[in-house]
Amino acid sequence: MAGSHDDVAEEKCAHTLSMMRFFSHFSDVDGLIGGALELVAIAPKLLSPDVLLRERVVRQLVSLLSRPRAEAQVAACRALVAVCRFEALQQEWVAEQGVPPLVALLESEVREVQVAACLAAEAVGSHPEGQEALVQAGALNRLMALARDELHPAQDEAAAALAQLGGRGGAAQQAAVLRAAKGGGEGAADAIESFVLMLRRGGAISREQAALGVCHLCRSSVQSTAKERRAMAGRLVKAGALPALLACADFWQPQVARAAAAALAALTEDAGAAVALMRATPADIEKSAGAPSMAAGGGGGLGALLTMVGSTDGATQLAALAAFGHVCAHPANTAALVRARALDRLFTFI
Repeated sequence: MAGSHDDVAEEKCAHTLSMMRFFSHFSDVDGLIGGALELVAIAPKLLSPDVLLRERVVRQLVSLLSRPRAEAQVAACRALVAVCRFEALQQEWVAEQGVPPLVALLESEVREVQVAACLAAEAVGSHPEGQEALVQAGALNRLMALARDELHPAQDEAAAALAQLGGRGGAAQQAAVLRAAKGGGEGAADAIESFVLMLRRGGAISREQAALGVCHLCRSSVQSTAKERRAMAGRLVKAGALPALLACADFWQPQVARAAAAALAALTEDAGAAVALMRATPADIEKSAGAPSMAAGGGGGLGALLTMVGSTDGATQLAALAAFGHVCAHPANTAALVRARALDRLFTFI
């Protein structure tokens, strides 16, 4: 039964792409837009990318993306997101030089186009080749600018794409953004500063994605040396990442605290960051939060961390416990932990 459904989907997809070629031949943009939107509905039903590759869908979408009409650009981006569920199509998009025109749309004067382009960039950036191509085409600076704009409708989508470029998928995918964040390429400290700014001022999605971005920057590829990892942690601490993450401890959306706890667990693997967490004051945290923080009231960095340990969300609690273990492991924190009766407070949660 599943096979027959797939056959029907492939037949519909082949017909749609055939019609799109016909519309393209006669420069019928309305027909192309309709075909792209039909593809959005069909692509999730496909079990393999074979028909999409055979019918050269990427070449058609690149052509549609380059049309001057905003409706065509949005439709092309939506179709690209739909077909990028297949890794082969992500690679094909890079091979067909689809990344530069996509990145150009991030600076479109039409905000709906910018939102769609951010979603498409996130989809393409889930593959190592796509990530590298996006960075080379200048996507980092454009995404950072959108992610920093609190009033822009694409802020959350830009944050998600930026976090994707931070390397969700492993060591190879992290390379491009890590090079930039370490100061050797485009954006330099801008990647770190953008994440910290989103943690302080963004909405729930932006904060979650920024925390994940910090987490991935900390857990850089295995090819990074210990010196490079220490330098990364130092730059994050200097940029204010610790109080910004700690301020998320009592954020009203639980996924934000969950991502922040994961980032703290990664960041405090560095001894310097573990010591800096203990030195974070309630004032530091409230400044990052932009408002009084309940988490900060219990003793600065330690109080905020213990708020996460006491979370009812299991993932948040486990990550916070890992961060707490890193803090306890550093001898420089021993006296402060004893004074704060940290273990007594910890036992009230477990």
